[in-house]
Amino acid sequence: MKKIFLAALLVSGLTSAFATTGKDDSKSINKVATTSFNSTFNQARNVSWTESTRFSIATFIMNNKIMYAYYDLQGKYIGTIHNLSTTELPESLSASLKKQYAKYWVSELFELTSDQDSAYYVRVEDANGSRVLRSTDGQTWEAYNVSLPQTQM
Repeated sequence: MKKIFLAALLVSGLTSAFATTGKDDSKSINKVATTSFNSTFNQARNVSWTESTRFSIATFIMNNKIMYAYYDLQGKYIGTIHNLSTTELPESLSASLKKQYAKYWVSELFELTSDQDSAYYVRVEDANGSRVLRSTDGQTWEAYNVSLPQTQM
């Protein structure tokens, strides 16, 4: 359930959903979260922490990718997100995206991984608005959310 909540917030707009407090100091972050992070991501480099009203977020580099690990306010791990390019998608998802959404452009693409599973999310846009798709099986896309262009909201 937390994964669905996190994904819904992410696809609704990264900047507005996670208004940070401006703190970027790991000393003020929940100790349970930092301990969990250090244990799980012991190969992480350039780690920085921010807090939002709902999450503690570790931004870091691992395997030459910028990643984001999310923890709830009690310090429990929720999931990890990393942005992707379309070339990093499984072939079936990439082919499906090219075929079914050829008239759209990709404005956001990421993989959300939790302890239980992982899913791909993509926001495609055209002149009429945007559409968010999700793949939980790595084979097919399903509509996840549809929104109107910013000017009509």
